[in-house]
Amino acid sequence: MRARVTQALTPFRQAPHVTGVGNPYATPGQLSADGHIADATIQFDVPGSSIPGREATGLIHDARAASGSGVTFSLGGDVVDLAETPYGGPSNGIGVAAAAIVLLIACAPRAGPCSPRVPPWSSACSGCSCCGSRY
Repeated sequence: MRARVTQALTPFRQAPHVTGVGNPYATPGQLSADGHIADATIQFDVPGSSIPGREATGLIHDARAASGSGVTFSLGGDVVDLAETPYGGPSNGIGVAAAAIVLLIACAPRAGPCSPRVPPWSSACSGCSCCGSRY
């Protein structure tokens, strides 16, 4: 098993931006007591958000390719998270715009006895009928 884990880590050592790959057999605390779970840390020379998506997906592919015959290699961390669920894009903008519209409608000042200077979510608001808060 040790040879298989070492072999599975080889592509990561050769990947762009990788400055180090931990050895789960040499680093204390990286191997479970029963030997079924090992953890190896991969270090990069740039922040995780600067790793191009194609490089990150390549690392994910290498881990999946090394898996099989009862052994599973999986990756985690910022680099993997960004590759699997990238931030931004048009859907994010639409979601933010929709949330802003809902907030504007829900929090719009109303005429009546409520003071517009006391937002309903503050501890000073005890609830009133014109803004619907029941805090």
